[in-house]
Parts: sequence; structure tokens; C-alpha cells
Amino acid sequence: MILARRGPRLLEVCDSLSVLRDGKLVWSGDTTAAGALAAPQFANTVRVRAEILDGLEAGLALLGQRRDVRELEVDEDGPNVCFCSRPIRRHWPTCCPS
Repeated sequence: MILARRGPRLLEVCDSLSVLRDGKLVWSGDTTAAGALAAPQFANTVRVRAEILDGLEAGLALLGQRRDVRELEVDEDGPNVCFCSRPIRRHWPTCCPS
């Protein structure tokens, strides 16, 4: 809670930081490690899991046409699909509106 409110300034005045969750210590480290955790992290690909509510075949065909979709799989127990994609969010609104 304190780090969320005073993030960068807290890293300037503390030697180490710890994270408590439900009364248990879940992480502890120096300010360099805390800064690295707070920095944006990027990946070349992300694994996406989505539920196609209607038109499973059409949805699979649409996803199959995209060059940035790989390893397209359909769950056996429902209309869920999983695939790998490059994390370029600006391309997805045309395919999968929010």
C-alpha cells in the first residue's frame, strides 16, 4: 500500500523492501531488485486463452488467418481456445473487440 502511493520516493529512502500478503512474507529484496520488479517487462510472445461464445468455427477460421497467431488449440471440454501471439495490442481490437 505504501509503495503504491509513494513508489519512486520510497525506493530513494529505503535500503530494502518486503511484501506481505495475508500476513506472510512473499518477497524481500534491495532497492535494485524492487526497481527491476517495478519496471515494465516485455515478451516476444504471449499465451492467450479465450472463450468463443458463438460461432466457434468462424472464430477459429478468423484466428487461423492472422499471421501473428500460432499454436491455435481448442479445449476438448468447451469453446475455449488457446494460442500464442505477439503482444501488439493495437492489432487486436479489429479481431477481438472488447
